[in-house]
Amino acid sequence: MPTDNSEPLPTIPLRTLTVNARLVGYRVVDAHDPADRCSAIVYFYPLSGSSMVLDKLSSALGRYRCSILCVDRPGIAPTSALTNNATKRNGRPVADDVHRIEGHSQDVIAVLRRLNISKVYLLGVCLGHPFAIQVARDIRHDSGIAIEIMGITLVAPFVSPAFAGSWKV
Repeated sequence: MPTDNSEPLPTIPLRTLTVNARLVGYRVVDAHDPADRCSAIVYFYPLSGSSMVLDKLSSALGRYRCSILCVDRPGIAPTSALTNNATKRNGRPVADDVHRIEGHSQDVIAVLRRLNISKVYLLGVCLGHPFAIQVARDIRHDSGIAIEIMGITLVAPFVSPAFAGSWKV
């Protein structure tokens, strides 16, 4: 009898938000108590991932009194790709790495605002760390962002000489 080894479909529904005429996909597991929904763990997944990872993480992270959020990066799942007309590949405009990291940060902050989340704990895994650091930078240095960073954890962070300032918040 054949067995089906395919991955199950995600159980946490994909949500979308339009940010600067681009579609941004995200998944969120709401806190059990509505009073705790103003706080969230924001998970920044490794290189080859998407917000679907919340299906596997939600049981481990669900014990905390907060929501759990994961926003898809530009070009992943339904999130529209970013373009930078100054950078071209095969004659087409593409986003460079710095532009992609900065753009994703703006996407994450827009989703946090949409969900009325005012306190965050940032969790960056492997190549998710530059994205977590950029969100921390943007929140810390923009007085117009009313979001408090409760903490940040970087698990097996990737360090590249191409991002000389990637550790500086």
